[in-house]
Parts: sequence; structure tokens; C-alpha cells
Amino acid sequence: MERRAITTSTWLGEYLGGWPGVAQVFRLVRERTVGGATTVEVVYGITSLGRVVADAGRLLGLSREHWGIENGL
Repeated sequence: MERRAITTSTWLGEYLGGWPGVAQVFRLVRERTVGGATTVEVVYGITSLGRVVADAGRLLGLSREHWGIENGL
């Protein structure tokens, strides 16, 4: 079983003003239970996609697709 939760913010984009193209930052928490053992992984990301183009749900989907490609290699 796997559970994912994402938190996004545009505020840090202003803070990172010297970094062109930053529109959002996010924190993704992945919680997996396999064979009775639970692991929690927290990852952070930066994207040039704004909230209008990529809300939290879309960013969650894009992150999942990315790791699907990585794991397929």
C-alpha cells in the first residue's frame, strides 16, 4: 500500500528570485507499507510550472510519472 501527500508553495519562488524560472516548490511525502513494514520518504522539488498550469494534483501525477520512467531504466 502506498500513500502520497504533496504540499506546494509559490512563496519560495519569490525568495529564490535570483533563480530564473522558479514558479513553485513542493514537498512530497511517500508512505509505503510492504509486508507489515512501513517506510516514509520525504522529497523536495522545484518546478517552473505555475499553479495555473500545474496544481498540486498535477504535480503529484508528474512526479509519479517521472519515477516510473526512472525505475523503468
